[in-house]
This record gives sequence, structure tokens and C-alpha cells, in this order.
Amino acid sequence: MSRKFALQPVLVALALSMLGCGMDALPEDKADYAGFWTGSTINLQIAPDASVDYARSTIDSSTSVNGKIVRFEGDDFVVYAVLNLSFDVSDPPHDEEGVMHMTVNGEDLSR
Repeated sequence: MSRKFALQPVLVALALSMLGCGMDALPEDKADYAGFWTGSTINLQIAPDASVDYARSTIDSSTSVNGKIVRFEGDDFVVYAVLNLSFDVSDPPHDEEGVMHMTVNGEDLSR
């Protein structure tokens, strides 16, 4: 048996274990996080089912992440996308003159 086939069961088990990662829905006290948030370099979509689509583009680089929120740590949230990625929420969702704002990773986002 070649090594390629010996690793196959391990890879299948790893893939199946990742299917269960993440919340099924945002907690009730974090419902305000849901929506499409935009900033000068960040687009962040948080769905009620706790799925996250994140994209950040600067002149020098671009980053995108798709995954599920696995937990909240205070106002911050952690997304599982092959690795756990933490998003620093220094100012949680709040209303400013009829526009919702949130500060994520140092950038003010609005929805």
C-alpha cells in the first residue's frame, strides 16, 4: 500500500470533524452582529446562522476568510476557517444617528 492511500482515512476523518465546527446561530445577545458591514478596507458579512464572509483589501495586500463563528469572547468573535481566527471588536454594534456601527480590527464599519 502506498503512503497516499494510507493518509486517505486520516484526511477523511479530518474533513468530517470540520463539518461540525461553529455555531448553528448567533446567540440572542449578539443578534445585532448580523448584517453586511463595510469600512474603508473591510467588507464583513455576518449571517444569522453565524457564517462569516470577511474581505480586507489594501494597496499592499488582500485577505479573505469564510467560515463559522465558533465562539464569542466578550465582544470579540472567533471564526473557524481551517484555523481559528480572532476578530477584535473594540466597539460592538451600536446605533449612531440611525446608522449601525461596529469597530472590528481597528476599523469602523457601518451597516
